Amino acid sequence: MTIVYTSRAKFTLLACYKLVLDKWGETHANIFELKVESILLKISKNPYLYRPTIFGENVRIA
Repeated sequence: MTIVYTSRAKFTLLACYKLVLDKWGETHANIFELKVESILLKISKNPYLYRPTIFGENVRIA
């Protein structure tokens, strides 16, 4: 499985990561990153379980 991010999705994820990093530290930022990857993996397995989100049009799973 390959996850392809558009530039908008990359910017959004990096901004969220930086916010978590600044507010709660590196440990929580790493947890945030793992949770995002986990959600994308779940969506790739069964996209019909999830409504479109901010990542919906900006992340393509191929």
